Amino acid sequence: MKIITIRLLLLTILARFIAVSICKSQSSLKSPKYFKKVKDHGESLPPNEIISSHTVHSKVECSLRCLQKLICVGYNYRPKSNKYAVNCQLSNKTQDGESDESGEWRFYQDLETLTSTNNEEENENLLNDLTSCRELYQTMLNGQLPNGWYKLKTLETYCDLLNNGWTLIARFSNGDPKHWITNSSFWYDKMTPYGDVSNPSTNADMISTAFWKVKGNEFKITRSNDGSHTALLQTTSNCLQGGTFRSKITSFGNFRNGAVWGSDQCRGSCQVSYGGQYKTTSGFEQHSCSSDIQSGNYIGFWCDWDGGDGAVMMIGGGGSGCERADHGIGITEHGAAKFGPGDMHHDFGNINNFKSTATTSFSLNLWVR
Repeated sequence: MKIITIRLLLLTILARFIAVSICKSQSSLKSPKYFKKVKDHGESLPPNEIISSHTVHSKVECSLRCLQKLICVGYNYRPKSNKYAVNCQLSNKTQDGESDESGEWRFYQDLETLTSTNNEEENENLLNDLTSCRELYQTMLNGQLPNGWYKLKTLETYCDLLNNGWTLIARFSNGDPKHWITNSSFWYDKMTPYGDVSNPSTNADMISTAFWKVKGNEFKITRSNDGSHTALLQTTSNCLQGGTFRSKITSFGNFRNGAVWGSDQCRGSCQVSYGGQYKTTSGFEQHSCSSDIQSGNYIGFWCDWDGGDGAVMMIGGGGSGCERADHGIGITEHGAAKFGPGDMHHDFGNINNFKSTATTSFSLNLWVR
């Protein structure tokens, strides 16, 4: 009887110990920690900064051990070590981020303990490794970032981060000289930015360094007077195939110096979806029409119909049943589908029987992702 009583007492104590352990574990998980590497090629921590030392199988195991300690604010991990050597040091001290070239340790710190100065420095370093707004969106420094002007590794650009990371690359306006339909170099050759590359609401032509530098899969078109940057048109089938927009648009041929780019055809096309104010936007009139050279759910490249009605980028249907081909971006009704001066040339819009609908109150922005 005495043995049974002792056993029951021991079981009761053990049950209480487990319950307390579970409660402590749960309380420590109420506020999960997120770690960021702040020091590379470092040394072993001094004894007064070490809570405990361990031999672990991975960085994840080391981070889990830190999570189990309420006073742990970071851990020192050595990825290359002998099988039974200590490779994980838990710490209650933050680090300054300075590194030793010869060290083997990497220090990971709880994000909440980083000072604002450290955050700014880390963010700047991270931005310098990024090449597009899509990469910035995928990284998302310390959470949600606003739309705006960002300095990345190879360029400075405007990013639409609230719509999954689009990079602004160009703008087409009818309110200034007709650069895009009179000057082939904008499409083919220009290697210096032109216009206001930092403000998507500007109503004037623009070409950014991103036009020939940023690689992506899709592009979208928006209105300059729409602060939400809602896509009027967005490609849906890996249109850019991992290349730049310039590499895509110039891949169909050399149409510099007045060369005619087509006759009763589009040189290429990509499937699209429509949205926003597309039904009331000049150049989108044939969005639901299908005819000889293209159906409504496509954007065509280097299109022409009926001896001179052309567009560098024809939006929607084209051919005899869709008001020919002079609707979209870079449109002409000049007797031949080519670049050059003339009243029947517009950076975007629609031309129907020598009557133009070329809006001047807003422009169209071009983005890639």
